[in-house]
Amino acid sequence: MDEFPKYGHAQIQERKGVNRFASEISDLGLIWRETSNSDVGIDGQVEFVGMDGRATGLVVAVQVKSGESYLQGDDQSIIYYPSAKHSNYWREFPVPVLLAIHDPTTDAIFWTDARQQLRSLLPLDGPISVPRSQTVTNGDPAAFFATIRPIEQPMTEADVVRALVQNVHLNPSFRMSFFELFGFGITDMGRKLFFSMSLCMELAEFRAHQSGIAWSVRSDEHRFIERYISFLVGQGLVYYDYSDYLIDRDKLRLEPTFLVPLTKRGQVVLGIMQELTHDLFHETLLALEVSSVRSILARLPAVQRVQQEIGASGIKGGDDS
Repeated sequence: MDEFPKYGHAQIQERKGVNRFASEISDLGLIWRETSNSDVGIDGQVEFVGMDGRATGLVVAVQVKSGESYLQGDDQSIIYYPSAKHSNYWREFPVPVLLAIHDPTTDAIFWTDARQQLRSLLPLDGPISVPRSQTVTNGDPAAFFATIRPIEQPMTEADVVRALVQNVHLNPSFRMSFFELFGFGITDMGRKLFFSMSLCMELAEFRAHQSGIAWSVRSDEHRFIERYISFLVGQGLVYYDYSDYLIDRDKLRLEPTFLVPLTKRGQVVLGIMQELTHDLFHETLLALEVSSVRSILARLPAVQRVQQEIGASGIKGGDDS
């Protein structure tokens, strides 16, 4: 008897999981695009659709796993151990990768942002934790895209400028607005936006000195900075890796320092601001602090010696293959 390819239980179960995920995504009003060619760790993509029915271009990739064998863990979380090749692939993928695990008994689908976990993990080869409380059915569609940017109702550019003005931190020891942070952060011939705590500190210290008080940074001030960054990204004013910011904020408890390009929309907002202020917002020159320059120059001779040693004998224990 001639042999023919078999379509076994594993393939059937995998299709059930992908079909179930596609059905739930459609029920949420999102766009599902299944991978049509060879699957090497991505089953498809989901695109966010706004309340007005417009596609947004916000896309996440998805890998679906289905079956009892993938449900290992405890009452709180499913623990998934990806292969090294999939860990590397998902970590370096250009958009977030959601890991969705389908329970064939209950038809529930649990999910997590695998790329964000892999980028946050130390050690890098740790497992992925999928919360059992986080299901596709009960989820907020915007949550799938949380590491791309906050989902906000888009404003006109004029309304963005008004919002920048209206968002003011009134504490006398840290008084500033989104308008000021945006305008005074402009650099590189108006093409990029700079932010760091040093900019905030300069504004806060100047205003506090005028009022005869000391400047300070507490939890309210950190929340103000968080709202500013979320507004920039949520309104599409800058090109910024929001997932990296979330690692700084949530894992390392750091305020970010960044120099990022303005989007076309950000350029329009800047143009309105410059017209309103008669070009008070223009090039901000960036430079290393004097103490940093001194430190670099003090270490430079030693770094030169290391370079010479590497050039002469290579790196011990290095793999040149």
